[in-house]
Amino acid sequence: MHSNDSNWHSFVQSPKTVAHSDAIHWDDTTDVVVVGFGAAGATAAVEARQQGLSVNVLDRFEGGGATVLSGGIYYAGGGTRQQREAGVEDTPEAMFTYLQTETQGCVSDELLREFCDTSVENMDWLESIGLEFPSTRAPAKTSYPVNPYYLYFSGNEGNPANKAIAKPAERGHRHASKGQSGYELFTQLKKAALSAGATLTPRTQVQRLLVDEQGKVIGVEARRMKAGMGARIHGLIMRQLNKKNAMGIGVMQSLQGFLEKLERNNGYTYRVKAKQGVILATGGYISNPGMTQHHIPKYEGTMRLGSVGCDGSGIRLGQSVGGDTGYMDRASAWRFINPPNSLAQGIIVNARGERYCNEGSYGAQIGYHMCEENDGVGWVILDAKLYKSALKQIRPGKVWFFQTLIYGMTLLTDTKKGDTLAALAQEVGFDTDTFTAQVEQYNRIARREIPDPIQKSEDFFSEISEGPFYAVNIGKHSKTLPLAVVTFGGLKVDDKSRQVVREDGSLVDGLYAAGRCAVGLPSNQYMSGFSISDCVFTGRKAIRAITAQAG
Repeated sequence: MHSNDSNWHSFVQSPKTVAHSDAIHWDDTTDVVVVGFGAAGATAAVEARQQGLSVNVLDRFEGGGATVLSGGIYYAGGGTRQQREAGVEDTPEAMFTYLQTETQGCVSDELLREFCDTSVENMDWLESIGLEFPSTRAPAKTSYPVNPYYLYFSGNEGNPANKAIAKPAERGHRHASKGQSGYELFTQLKKAALSAGATLTPRTQVQRLLVDEQGKVIGVEARRMKAGMGARIHGLIMRQLNKKNAMGIGVMQSLQGFLEKLERNNGYTYRVKAKQGVILATGGYISNPGMTQHHIPKYEGTMRLGSVGCDGSGIRLGQSVGGDTGYMDRASAWRFINPPNSLAQGIIVNARGERYCNEGSYGAQIGYHMCEENDGVGWVILDAKLYKSALKQIRPGKVWFFQTLIYGMTLLTDTKKGDTLAALAQEVGFDTDTFTAQVEQYNRIARREIPDPIQKSEDFFSEISEGPFYAVNIGKHSKTLPLAVVTFGGLKVDDKSRQVVREDGSLVDGLYAAGRCAVGLPSNQYMSGFSISDCVFTGRKAIRAITAQAG
């Protein structure tokens, strides 16, 4: 572990060397130990059983991780059943060409191509184990489709620069649900894992890896909560918070100290021997304040989007046996401004009043430019007609209730107003000359007099000309519009085997990583569904590598 990590809150301990596997008492023995029961862990558990392996999944809570709190989107393409039924034309090659622009080399082209070539097969596999993805196509670009729509553009495929290199296709597949779909998606994955015969050991913190004298990982040592009132309270809290979806995140994290106390006071040592391998699938580190302060300081003060279990423990376990890390300074801040569509027709400016990004882009791209390049500052500039239109577009029944609530509050209470552009500049604190020149340039672009250097889609242009004028605060310090952030760095792994890689390039024998505790497809840039699809892809891949090595 790095020397400056000692102040990071973590229960992970240094590995324990065992002379031989019979030198200590094992409480359980299994072919594969999976640490973490989110999308990656559940997928690995199902695949393990289908490959004839016994598997014990250890989870600090009862499973779900960040997946259960998500919108339940799965990114897939290349000609899925849903795409074909909706009349969407797509190929693995078009998917690969587009995703190269998003991943920017964070994984090898070979691995990215494999992801695209197996996308249809992985979607078919999910449906074969009970997951449901309807094929109803959303009629317009949106950050999250309302019922009855389930197939939509969840990335930046439709941006002019991307359309020029690959035919755009809707690849966001929303799991069937009346509300946001993450809870239902994980519920089906959990049912599939348990029905297949996987063992789930809940309320169990893996605290260290057990290795033999050659450095091979042969098992884990954990603190498991004993049955009783403490365990029942622990389980009740987490089950209720998971059902609240993202609205429960703040409450969940505020209870972290109480949950940890229950774990300390009601636990005992529990060791599990892994005959063929240990897979780390614990998610990212967004709920570890020390790690976020160290690695992503630009995102301090934002909303941590993840479960309490996204504590960096899997990354720390991998580091404890020499595992190297990558992209630890990468995070994704989600600033969605469509719906309402009228916000995307305005312009986003920084503290000086300069336009800095494509307003029609996916929210993670807007959040990246805002936090990484503009100190977390973002204002959407509207004129009277766009402002009135935005209020109409978020009326109850037109969008999700939470969108009506947060965007309504923002438009009404966290927005500056000026009768003229110069007055608005003075009200907000923009450089007046810079700001007025930017609006005039934008209006010329909207009138098709000059090209747009940022290349926004023509669907999102509208002149900003009718006073009064408005500046809507979408920055990370907005009083009403939380900026959700997730982490995407993690352990480096071998592309073929998913084994954890040391700094010298050697592989940690017996240790694998899947999902968000490892460097993966979303580690450069995020789109809705990209993380869950990576979890499924890497969870299955890790098990297949273990099976191949064993046989």
